[in-house]
Amino acid sequence: LAMSSTRLVTVLFLAYFSYAEKVDNCITCTSDSGANVECEKMPETQPNGACSAEFGNDYCYVLVTRQKQPVEAWLWNRGCCTPKAGSQICPLSEPNHVSNEVYEMWRARCDTNDCNVMNPRTSSGGGDFDDGILVHGKGGSGANWGNII
Repeated sequence: LAMSSTRLVTVLFLAYFSYAEKVDNCITCTSDSGANVECEKMPETQPNGACSAEFGNDYCYVLVTRQKQPVEAWLWNRGCCTPKAGSQICPLSEPNHVSNEVYEMWRARCDTNDCNVMNPRTSSGGGDFDDGILVHGKGGSGANWGNII
């Protein structure tokens, strides 16, 4: 009986601490070279969209891309994401700023509903992960730990 109780406690402990809170909704909008100024400068006025496991529900993100050639253009994207290898929107371990001869890209992500109102070119967004690991908080605690480690 003691062994069964120990196993049950261990399973419950691991289940509790491995649980990562997901986002339910994020600001969702796009802008191509100023076509949606509100998305770029006043994202809180933009609609939010429901996040799902299918399309991503770990974070809200902002991606700003400056296309340098063949013609300069600025692209803004806001929405939901889940980190994936090779993803431009929500990569597993890429820097938040990338620049080459073709484009320059800034990324930020955060882990609370509708939090993706930041400008990743000028702010870390609270979910910036360059020098740490972002840990999802537990609901109801009121604490926001941001970057840990």
